[in-house]
Amino acid sequence: MKDKLLWIWLSKIDISNRIKIELLDKFKNPKNIWDANADDFIFYKFSDSVIDKIMDLNFRQNLDKDLDFMNKNNISVINCFDKKYPRKTTKNTWLSN
Repeated sequence: MKDKLLWIWLSKIDISNRIKIELLDKFKNPKNIWDANADDFIFYKFSDSVIDKIMDLNFRQNLDKDLDFMNKNNISVINCFDKKYPRKTTKNTWLSN
């Protein structure tokens, strides 16, 4: 499966960003999260409600349509590991200029 589709899928899951970051920390990338089974999530002590949302087929369907819509509307997919992803700056960044 295309990398972009997996990032779209992960973004669509109705869980907090904190949990998504925790998933990425444990599973390393969206493909590993996609391929995991419920027992893998139980091993890492994710709650039943989080596991249900990750495994929900509704979030896994129509990803090609989402990507087509994004392409037709010139919408880019970036993720937190992308060089284009905005980084948080420190409060005093403006002082160093």
